[in-house]
Amino acid sequence: MKKTQRIALVSIMGALALIFSILKLEVPFPVLTYLKFDLAEIPSFIAFFLCGLGCGSATAIIHFVGLLFRGSDPLGASMKLAAVLSTIIGMKASKTLYGQIVFGTISRVLVMTIANAIYFYLIFPEYILYIENILSANGIGGGMLTVFVLTGIFNMIHSIFSITVSWKIVNETKKRINLD
Repeated sequence: MKKTQRIALVSIMGALALIFSILKLEVPFPVLTYLKFDLAEIPSFIAFFLCGLGCGSATAIIHFVGLLFRGSDPLGASMKLAAVLSTIIGMKASKTLYGQIVFGTISRVLVMTIANAIYFYLIFPEYILYIENILSANGIGGGMLTVFVLTGIFNMIHSIFSITVSWKIVNETKKRINLD
């Protein structure tokens, strides 16, 4: 793919990610409803599959900057960026779809577990009681360990879904327009 084509692809995918965010194409994760399955990640993975790490990362960064310009919470936008970038960087470790799913998911779960520990223990420790109350209201015990396990499960499901849907879109598009 030529440089101008890559720039155009990244621009379009970044804009699409921002549109998905504006339209709130997301579904809350049960129990920890502040976690959202967000379709805005898919354009970054499509860009990765079409032209590599640089384009996938640039798409995620454009989405992040767009979120900031439209007034999103900088910390929330940063967490979203960390989730996408960690997945893409993990995906780079393999050439096969299965390997990309495995490494992307492991990378995302590890990075986001650390990011959430920093978020709850260093930045907003007052939220710990709030989160524990949400768990108790749903009949779930275990405190913050349960929160980290549930967050890990969320990130695992989200990365597997986003990677496979993106790959399927790219694969089907390539078949139809003979990009292979």
